[in-house]
Order: sequence, then C-alpha cells, then structure tokens
Amino acid sequence: MIDYQPAWRRYRIWRSLAILVWLGFFPVTYLAGVIGKHFDVPSLFIVAALVWMLFMASTVAEVSWVRCPRCGKTFAVKMFFNLLPPVFVRRCVHCGLAKFSNG
Repeated sequence: MIDYQPAWRRYRIWRSLAILVWLGFFPVTYLAGVIGKHFDVPSLFIVAALVWMLFMASTVAEVSWVRCPRCGKTFAVKMFFNLLPPVFVRRCVHCGLAKFSNG
C-alpha cells in the first residue's frame, strides 16, 4: 500500500503558511508604515504591502492547486474555477480520495 502521508504533510505546511501570511498582512504593513514614517521613507509601506501580497498570492495558489497523491490531478479544482473554496473540499474531485486519508 502506498503511503500518502508525506504529501498530506506538505499540504498541511503550505496551508498553515497561507493562513499565517494572510493573518500577518495587516500587522506587517502597519509596522512597515510606522518604520517608514520614523525614517522618512514613505514608499516603504507600499513596497512592503506589494511584496506581502505577492507572498500571499503564491502561498494561496500553492494550497489551491495542490495535487492529489493518488491520481496526480488537482485535488480541489476540476476545471479552472470551483464554487467551493479549495480548503473546504473534503474529497478529490477526480478520484474521490478523502483528504488526509492514506488510501
């Protein structure tokens, strides 16, 4: 029997990172604004916000387009668009593998 746990561990890491990045957006940009005002660098806020948004987009994309360990297709997205956010999908939309199961 094939062990899918390393793939699910990788998914959990990316999901946790995406949540942390999403929650950290406002504190990081606020801190960049305060530091920018203190050192008279007003563009620091904009640069920090843009870089953080790119970081956020990349982590969310990684979570959204995760591959199913069994069939190798995208776990939560059947075509390009899915009505249910990928984090809430409980089974692979292609082969029916339950999330976090071992087969």
